Amino acid sequence: MKTKFLFTGLVLCIPFLLSAQTRLPEEMAYRIKDEAFNQSKMEETAQWMTDFLGPRLAASANGLRAEALMEHKLVEMGFENARRELAANFPKGGWDNEKTYVAMTSPYYASFSATPKAWSGSTDGLIRSEVIYLDVEKEEDLETYKGKLAGKIVLLPVVSGYTLRFEPLASRLTEEELAELAKDPRPQPARPYRRRFNPLLTKIHEFLANEKPAAIFGGNGTFNVPGSRGVAYKAGDPEPVPEINLSIENHGRMARLLQKGVPVEMEVEIKNRFTPADTMIYNVVAEIPGTDPKLKNEIVLIGAHFDS
Repeated sequence: MKTKFLFTGLVLCIPFLLSAQTRLPEEMAYRIKDEAFNQSKMEETAQWMTDFLGPRLAASANGLRAEALMEHKLVEMGFENARRELAANFPKGGWDNEKTYVAMTSPYYASFSATPKAWSGSTDGLIRSEVIYLDVEKEEDLETYKGKLAGKIVLLPVVSGYTLRFEPLASRLTEEELAELAKDPRPQPARPYRRRFNPLLTKIHEFLANEKPAAIFGGNGTFNVPGSRGVAYKAGDPEPVPEINLSIENHGRMARLLQKGVPVEMEVEIKNRFTPADTMIYNVVAEIPGTDPKLKNEIVLIGAHFDS
């Protein structure tokens, strides 16, 4: 019975002990609020990290530039021991896009927004060619195009569509939804990441690697914004065929024209630069030294994805 009362007493004391351990002076709360509401540099810093730093693909020249600038910025902000630390070997090496020009020239002129796939190759200067749509539903259909694609611009099959949405892009959460978000869901097992593969597209790319077209176009992303992807490559491999993502709508427009028997022509110039020497990637690290005599050797780690 004594044990039972002792245990109950300890349980009742725990909230008061925790409160005593974590309670901070009101002055500290006001200082934190003042920093957030009156001294915040959030917008300025976010604009610097996006507009000014630009794209930062792993191991790219742009990525290395951003790392150096970030290291300098951390020093400027008052952090100590700012540095780059080797993170891992990166067999792909560096890759930077230096020029992208894509346009449909027939049946009329239309310039297209496009994104070359990372680690894909360059065109041989400005190329002009008819466009051949791969109307392929099964692997056997590829035989129809054997020996007919060398030097041509190839349009991959339509695999993505879009539907009209009538919901707003943002909405205000209800009190009930906020209360649900406030709950701590731990512990939960991490969901394994599974990359989705389209077996037919894999076969198509294997086929095209042997056919040597001048350029390959696919549809990806949102309605009118092309997505970003990469190709399988490691430093020292032969330069892959240029692959470019168009928005779903622009890719679909050419596919529909070709499926209706309307000839389509394009002009394309893609210039990409490979830097095989950059086969290492780095972390940018800086420190805020602790001051409390008892706690200063403990570590609080804050991180974020900086590349890509």
